Amino acid sequence: MAKDLSMQFERPSEDIQEIIGIIPNRIIRWGITVALFLLLCVLLVSHYIRYPDVILAESELIADEQPYKVSWYQSEDNVVYTKKVKENQFINKGDTLLIEENLRSHEHHVTVSPFSGRVFVTKGYKDNSEKQTIWIAQQINGYSVILLLSINQSGKVKVGQRVQINLDEYPRSEFGYLEGKIMNIVPVKIEGFYRVSVELNQRLVTNIKYDIPDQPRFSGKAEILTNNRSVLQRIFHSQTK
Repeated sequence: MAKDLSMQFERPSEDIQEIIGIIPNRIIRWGITVALFLLLCVLLVSHYIRYPDVILAESELIADEQPYKVSWYQSEDNVVYTKKVKENQFINKGDTLLIEENLRSHEHHVTVSPFSGRVFVTKGYKDNSEKQTIWIAQQINGYSVILLLSINQSGKVKVGQRVQINLDEYPRSEFGYLEGKIMNIVPVKIEGFYRVSVELNQRLVTNIKYDIPDQPRFSGKAEILTNNRSVLQRIFHSQTK
């Protein structure tokens, strides 16, 4: 008798098993609704999230106003050079930079500055440690920006596309990048590269508002942003291939 009672407690009745085995229709409908809602959210987000293809290129920024220089070194005892300017001095156009005198023939040659600017003096050049150079750095008003584009994927590059330029001297992680757009593409390969002209949006001000000091030339890496498509467009495009 006790055995029969224990078996009744351990085994659920057939009515209870039938109730447990039935999933209410309301729960099914609720689950399907949630799944469809989540799917629509994913599709909506993937439609608005966009990212471009990126093509890399070398970049050069060359100031429109390049510095002037005059160099000399003592090669003959009868020739004397007299420097007439000092380091960091500001001079005007026509000021005397250097006087070269030939003691044997009593001749002298005067070098004057072609424009106003600030003086910098360097000593030693390559294998000639005696060589000295006076540099006159004038005020820079603009830059020519040239990209050296390799043949790979060059057909995707178009006028008007956005460009991000990372300067070698100023790491992107700390200083940001320069922004611009493509203005012209020279359709002729020169030394294996196409020349692409870029106009900067804010001269030497980066995307994080850092103002980079002027210098005659910069080098760096450029990212050309092409085919700015959404995630959804990329998914469907890959499925049709």
